[in-house]
Amino acid sequence: MYNNLFVCNVSINLLTLLLLVASSLSIILLSIGSHEAAFARCPNGYHKSPSGDCEKVVDLPDNLPRCPDGSHRSPDGDCEKVTVSSSSSTTTAAGSINSDYDIDLENSDDISTNNNNNDKNYNANVLPSTECQGQADCFKGKVTGIVDGDTLDINNIRVRLTLVNTPERGEAGYTEAREFVKSVCSIGTDVLVDEDDGQKEGSYDRLIGLVYCVSDNNSGNKKGA
Repeated sequence: MYNNLFVCNVSINLLTLLLLVASSLSIILLSIGSHEAAFARCPNGYHKSPSGDCEKVVDLPDNLPRCPDGSHRSPDGDCEKVTVSSSSSTTTAAGSINSDYDIDLENSDDISTNNNNNDKNYNANVLPSTECQGQADCFKGKVTGIVDGDTLDINNIRVRLTLVNTPERGEAGYTEAREFVKSVCSIGTDVLVDEDDGQKEGSYDRLIGLVYCVSDNNSGNKKGA
């Protein structure tokens, strides 16, 4: 009788121990599962934001309408106001300029007056013709056409100026903007095209980049458009 009682107590103790071990394993597995779920990969078409949330990746079409003057298109497709800043991120021979600097060609007379009352050209971007910025391609050529205030043909390749947005044909200010670019980079002018690192191609298969022009009046002076 005592032997049976002893065996029964041992069985109960073993059963209790097994239940405790099973409970502990369940808690550990639940913790691991929650941890992995928190850091799981996002579904296809999404990417993880700095806060850890899954955000939808927006694939923008090439035929989006142009943003209003003074705005540019953000990665999610919205038109955002371009803020002119004096902070510098691109070093040039004349100092430092912001790579996100938006040139308002409609008010170019005010810019020219501030820089030099006798100079109608915009001289802020100065760069030796042998020097390129960033990792994108750059090439030399000649101006073969002027489309409007923000688009030129270089070696018959259409180039849209980085972060420059001027009126289209038929809009107020179109002629002034085009004539301003023509005064800086006339047809036949030697230029250096430095493609944009962030967006190399825009709508209508145009290259996006900075265009540095050599003035016909002074071969040592590089004009930036």
